[in-house]
Amino acid sequence: MAGFMAFSEKSDQQLIDEAEQCYDLLRKKFSDKNAVQTVSHILAMTKGSPEDKVNRLCRMFDMLADAGHKFGKHYELSTLAAVSIIEADEKELVDNITDIDSKLSGQKGYGVLSLDKKTRLMHAAMLTADLYGDSDNTQAAVSASALAMIAAEEAAICAAIVATTAASNVN
Repeated sequence: MAGFMAFSEKSDQQLIDEAEQCYDLLRKKFSDKNAVQTVSHILAMTKGSPEDKVNRLCRMFDMLADAGHKFGKHYELSTLAAVSIIEADEKELVDNITDIDSKLSGQKGYGVLSLDKKTRLMHAAMLTADLYGDSDNTQAAVSASALAMIAAEEAAICAAIVATTAASNVN
């Protein structure tokens, strides 16, 4: 995210101040410090006050939950941040995400033995962001989310390898 922030029109100090303010506000609702840090960087690069940007993200998060589509609070959250910075009506964006999620639910690869509902919803949010093609910031946020998901999956694989190795050494 630091690379994307370097291309921002805001000064370094503005970015730092806004990222810190967004982080403090986001921590009141979300506990994953890494996800909150990434989201705070995404929001810091965009226009508006930190309070307005965080409130918009939180409203969309709650609207999705109210619609029966519980968005992930970890690496998935940066994708919702990418959608929240799109200059469109919040309800319209949420409706697009839920519609796409419903369509994806019937596709192969999304089910009990494959990708979970939170990942599917994150993919629906990525597709929604692509519908609007709003800005480089949106694309940067979606890319950051995808990289976070890959890193989380790699960490899980490493943990499984370590556990398997430790178990075989005990035997």
